[in-house]
Amino acid sequence: MSRIMKTKLTIERHKGGERDANNIYYDFPPEYIEAEFSIQPFQKGSEMLVLPDGIRSSDAYVLYGTTPIKEADSDATPKTKADKVTIEGKSYVAHNVANWSFHGSRSDHYESVFIKEEKLS
Repeated sequence: MSRIMKTKLTIERHKGGERDANNIYYDFPPEYIEAEFSIQPFQKGSEMLVLPDGIRSSDAYVLYGTTPIKEADSDATPKTKADKVTIEGKSYVAHNVANWSFHGSRSDHYESVFIKEEKLS
């Protein structure tokens, strides 16, 4: 990974929340993490399987880096929000994360598909 061009991005990570005395849920302020990634266009082909219906490959990027990325978990209680990054002025949300850190190689990394936030709403 050291010879690959990397771009510094800021990850917006939500840290959960809590309910007040009136049982209204409030998010805690997000945490911002600086990290470097290799940003690659999403390629049509086998990776196409991870995109939700209606999302084009031009609406997604694949990021490679050593910083752990959180994807949304709707089964968790409370629900976990996905990490976000801004690329070229647009907000992207982590959709699919592969952890390649358990293979013992020198290139331990995370491969994360980020989808344009406006396409997910």
